Parts: sequence; structure tokens; C-alpha cells
Amino acid sequence: MGKFLKKNYLLIIFIIIQTIFYIIAGANKEYLHIDEAYSFGLTHYDKVEIQENSDFFDNWHTKEFVQKINNDLNNVPAVYFLDTGKSSFLDEITLFEKIDKSYIAKDFEFTKENIEKIIKKQDISEGLIIFLHQDRNSEEALNIIKNTSGLQNSEHLKKLSTCNVYYVYN
Repeated sequence: MGKFLKKNYLLIIFIIIQTIFYIIAGANKEYLHIDEAYSFGLTHYDKVEIQENSDFFDNWHTKEFVQKINNDLNNVPAVYFLDTGKSSFLDEITLFEKIDKSYIAKDFEFTKENIEKIIKKQDISEGLIIFLHQDRNSEEALNIIKNTSGLQNSEHLKKLSTCNVYYVYN
């Protein structure tokens, strides 16, 4: 063993330095690549297509699953209204990296009752971030959300490839 260490000390030092570098780089990472999102799904669900799991849609997901929008709104819950025939959830997943809580509503019908199911027992005092597919009637949907939630104002934050993002607040 002593001969091995003497003979390969440079290699051992190089491996230790390289390992330290990878640990530092990994600890400072602030986003997910799409393959990492799939890897997350594979480690937490039993199917490759995580959206095929029965508990994926119509459930609140924690910060570990979604992590990035805007530091000012990361504590505001987000609702993604997914129209499966028109868009892919994974097109916009990186926006969720820093949101504490999110809800993914699959093929959602905008009614007062359905909105109440989503927001009940949730603290929406700081508002809601809403992701609406571009083919949706945004004004109608936002009015139903505002009337049901008691939130009075809405601001268009950004148009994305498959949806528009709104901030609904008082």
C-alpha cells in the first residue's frame, strides 16, 4: 500500500482536487436542466413521463420540485393551468425553480367551485402567480380567479412560448 501511495501521489492529489471542485460546483447550482427534471421524476415517481402519475396533476408540489421565477415572488403560490392538447408542461418548468408552492391543474374548467378547490387552505394573502395557455380567454379566466379569491388586481408578467404569466394580487 505504501508503494502505491508513493508511486501515485500526483494522481491521488488530482482526484481529491477534482472531487472538491465538483462538490463546490454542484452546491452552487441554481437551476435544473430538462434531463435533471426527468431524473427528479424518476427518483420520485415510478414512470418516466412524470405527468402520467396519478398524483402529479391537481396536487400542490413543494419547492424541491419547482425552483425559479423571480426572487420577489418566490413565496407567492403559482397555479399552472395546463391544456394537455395544446402545450407541454415541461416547456415552462424552469420558471418554477424558486416558487415555494405550485399547483398544476390539468385540462381545467374555470368555475368558481374549481378555483375554490385549488385555493382553499392556501395562504394567498400575497397573491397568486397564474400560468394560462395562450388560447385561453385570459380576461375571463382572470375575472373568475379574482372574484373567487377576493384578489382585486392582475398584472401581466410575461408571454412565454406556450402561456402567459399573470400576477393576481390585492
